[in-house]
Amino acid sequence: MIKFKSKNKDISYKHDRVVRIISHFKDGTYIVGTGFLVNDNRNILTCWHVICGVDLKDFLKSAEFQQSVKTTESEKVDEYFRNITSRIEVELPDGKKITAILKSYDYYYDLAVLIIPEGCGKLPFFELELNDVFDYLDEVNFTGYPRCLGYELLNSPFAANVGTISSFPEIDVTGGKYQMTQLTSICIGGNSGAPLFKKGCNKVYGIVNGYEWRGESNVAVFKDQSFSHTVDIKVPINISYATELNLLLSKSDVFKNLVSGDD
Repeated sequence: MIKFKSKNKDISYKHDRVVRIISHFKDGTYIVGTGFLVNDNRNILTCWHVICGVDLKDFLKSAEFQQSVKTTESEKVDEYFRNITSRIEVELPDGKKITAILKSYDYYYDLAVLIIPEGCGKLPFFELELNDVFDYLDEVNFTGYPRCLGYELLNSPFAANVGTISSFPEIDVTGGKYQMTQLTSICIGGNSGAPLFKKGCNKVYGIVNGYEWRGESNVAVFKDQSFSHTVDIKVPINISYATELNLLLSKSDVFKNLVSGDD
């Protein structure tokens, strides 16, 4: 793990409360995302698609889901998760890795709550902003563990991003169709589950859960003077998406229970 250092007290504060999530699957693969400590020193918020490794619209179409003999959609999702996942690891800010348990989730709103075992010591956590909401052109920032050129997924460095709120479209990104918060900031793999803040505030206003790719570009790759070929690549554009905590409070029972202490 890269040793973190910053003279910015706000960034240091956020670093100490943000964790890396590593979901391991039974086929030997894994996915990496971001999460953050809330409420006490054991609860962690992240995205459901980070935990199960696939977006809502994709796993609802999967053969495993459609062939399930379970009765309800919720039971089918539970079965899907149990069948594909082997364990969930959380890397704490000091680099220590521990196994977490999936406490609850809301796949429609792309939300998952993890709990880490007792005995990890007293860990700092974020306060949540549940009443205030975003407005157009609000300046925001988020922190997490995105992919980084030259690094493996498991050791990419902590990163901070800034942007502004640009729109509030009602679309499906990684969960169901509901009002998203669109921001002008590049978000790439690994950032999902990152806490979103207003400028100058260390309370969490939202959770980052998606970004937009714009088409494909033909890029020429030159090996030497006598040979070249082109490859098609998808290009991330300067659009990211998040879900406001205020919306989750009004729509998601999982989130309501978490903040009320009933979960």
